[in-house]
Amino acid sequence: MRFRALILATTIALALVASACADDDANGGDDTTTSSEEPAETTSITAPLEEETETTASPVTSSDEAGPPSGEDIEWVTHEAGAGCVCTDGSEYIYFSRTNNPEKVLLYYQGGGACFSEEMCDFNSGSYDATIDPDEHPSDPGSGIFELDNPNNPFADWSIIFMPYCSGDVFLGDTTNDYDDDGDGEVLTIEHRGYRNALHG
Repeated sequence: MRFRALILATTIALALVASACADDDANGGDDTTTSSEEPAETTSITAPLEEETETTASPVTSSDEAGPPSGEDIEWVTHEAGAGCVCTDGSEYIYFSRTNNPEKVLLYYQGGGACFSEEMCDFNSGSYDATIDPDEHPSDPGSGIFELDNPNNPFADWSIIFMPYCSGDVFLGDTTNDYDDDGDGEVLTIEHRGYRNALHG
C-alpha cells in the first residue's frame, strides 16, 4: 500500500516538473521571439541615420559646385584718386578695381615709357598715355592675366586693383617740369605725379 502511494507521489511530482519545464520552454520561446525582434528595432534606428548623413552631405556638394563667380560676370569699378593726383596733361587720375576672392588680391601697376624731354613727353609721342579713358577697363578687351573669362587664367577669380600709367615717370615723380628743348619759348608743361598717384593703390 505504501509502495503504491510512493509511486503515485512520484508520478505527480514528475508531472509537475514536466509542466514547469514546458512553461520554461514557452517562456524561452518568448525570449527567443523577443531576441529575434531586436535586430528589427536596430534596423529602424540605423535607417534614419543614413538619411541624415545624405542630407548633411548634400549642401556641401551644392556649395562646391557653385564656386567663385566667373571673371566675366564681375564689373570693374572706376575710382577717382582725388586732388593732386593727375596725368601728365593735368587731367584727373583714375584707377580701376574688381572685387572677387578676398583672399587673393592683385595690385597691378601698368607699364609705360619714361620721358625727360619735350620730344619724348609730347602727348602724342605714343610712349605713354597722357590721359586715362574711364571706359577703357583692363579687360576690355582683355589679354594675358586680364582675360578673365579664360578658365585657364590663374587670376580669373582674383580681386584686382589696376593702376593705369599716365605720368611718364615710372610712378616715381612728384613734380611739374617745363620742357623747352629748342629754346623757342614754346614750353611743354608736364605733371610728373606718378609717385602720388601710386600711393592710392
